[in-house]
Amino acid sequence: MAAVLNEVISRTNELNEEGEARLYRSFKHFWHPVMYSHELTDRPVATVLCGEPLAIVRLEDQVCAFYDRCAHRGTPLSLGTVDRGQLRCPYHGWQYDRSGQVRVIPQKPELASRIHACVRSYSATERYGMVWVCLEDKPRLPLPELPQFERGADFATRLIPTEIWNCSPPRRLENIVDLGHFPILHDGILGFKEKPQVPEHRVWESGDNLMMELIGRTFLMPNNPRYTSLHIEGSILNIHRQWTIFPPLTVLAEESGPRDGDKFYLFFHQTPIGPSRMRDFFVISRNYLTDQEEMDKLVEFSQFISHQDKPVVEAQRPQELPEDLSHELHVKGVDTLSVMYRQRILAMAKELDR
Repeated sequence: MAAVLNEVISRTNELNEEGEARLYRSFKHFWHPVMYSHELTDRPVATVLCGEPLAIVRLEDQVCAFYDRCAHRGTPLSLGTVDRGQLRCPYHGWQYDRSGQVRVIPQKPELASRIHACVRSYSATERYGMVWVCLEDKPRLPLPELPQFERGADFATRLIPTEIWNCSPPRRLENIVDLGHFPILHDGILGFKEKPQVPEHRVWESGDNLMMELIGRTFLMPNNPRYTSLHIEGSILNIHRQWTIFPPLTVLAEESGPRDGDKFYLFFHQTPIGPSRMRDFFVISRNYLTDQEEMDKLVEFSQFISHQDKPVVEAQRPQELPEDLSHELHVKGVDTLSVMYRQRILAMAKELDR
């Protein structure tokens, strides 16, 4: 029994109701994608980030994020239009510039220059084909550095349509980096249930980020035609993978193989809508089998995997991280990254709550 207990990581989790609320509040201090760039056309779009209703719009070729309520009568600005580089409310026609300051009041034009009427604006930018927003003026960390998604023509990239998950963002992130579930939940697709052992790997910290890497090409995947059309003999693909967690909610997975020179990148971000509700961003990019038919097949395969994960993760209880880590067992050499991740985001939440 002692030998078994030594294989279980025993720690005290300081999360409780107050701690969970603090963790959720901390997400406002970080960048989150709220939509893909191609979804933002010539009209404003409504979205929600950490419970905050937002109107996302391009004004004079610059992406802007505003609190989605007109200062006059509380009408959602996301229902409005763009008029000569300003956001126009659909109800009374008040217009706002890129800073959120009112510039036009049709009913009394001289009033616009005499009153300080504005809507709150938020930090917003575009990168990697996504619109990113931070609800605080000074983000705790910069945007993740992802040069893998700024490659040239050798790589084909697909932005997979987002989906709403009814779970806390950290639950979904842990699911993405959970090596133990691949051969069980994804038997015959990402692993084999008769070979459930977690491959040898190492976990470490790199600045603010957390890293996990397989030792050699030890990720044994079925040679499934749904995944790849490469003509490789045998029933198993030997693949190397490395994961990077950019706290609090971004994951980059890098896959090498099965052939030398083959690179496959997977980007994930779990954007919080509410404490137990999130929007799942998923982007894929690779330098082989890059024609449209093969990339379409890869998108379908990726969505299939996500749809296997989704009902399981949504059914986890509590939906947020448990108040006491002893409610869940964490196995040494299997769940190490998840334990380090929980410690890291909890520490950040405490720091930001001072």
